[in-house]
Amino acid sequence: MAMIFGLTLMFLPEGYAMLITWFNPVFGVNLTIILTEFYALLGPYDDLIHISILVGAALVGGLIAGSGKGGVAVAISTLFFGFLLMAGFGVLSAFTVMSNPTVQAQLMSLITSPPAGVDIIAILSAPVIGGLVDSLITFILSGFGGGFDISTLIASILQPIILALIINVIIALITGAVGGKIGGYILPKKEKLAKTVEKKESSPLEPMFKPDEGVSI
Repeated sequence: MAMIFGLTLMFLPEGYAMLITWFNPVFGVNLTIILTEFYALLGPYDDLIHISILVGAALVGGLIAGSGKGGVAVAISTLFFGFLLMAGFGVLSAFTVMSNPTVQAQLMSLITSPPAGVDIIAILSAPVIGGLVDSLITFILSGFGGGFDISTLIASILQPIILALIINVIIALITGAVGGKIGGYILPKKEKLAKTVEKKESSPLEPMFKPDEGVSI
């Protein structure tokens, strides 16, 4: 999880960095963790960097586990911990805003007046987040047009996210299993090699003088 988080943070799209810059005065490090985990778990499967990070982490986890089932278990636990991390900091951020009127006023001020350097176009074009905003706008407009229903909500907002999530989970599970198989093949070979080396090692040094030998001076 640390590998996924650290590398994803290094390669966050510009729109995510803009959001962090924009709302950092209110949410601080919480927003960084939420958006980084959000992109790590729900990032587009056509983003080579994102998929490489996911595959690399799952492969390393599988190699450490040393078995196919172990690699799958590591992948599942890693993804689950990522969701817990995102949800936990999300709840903490919501509680911070809801429990403090001053923070609420500060948040509304930031929403109505973005700071200098924040590019709204970059945010709207950011993977996942940008599509989510576009879908939300479409959903609202469909409500004004008389087509407001739950199926529209699922189709326009949740469907792309669920699809990305399913594909990312499948990629992580398959890669974890492959890594586990490779690790299970490599580890016995290493143990066998270690035993061979032990047999070939020289015996401990013999005493300088044998018991039946005298010493001449």
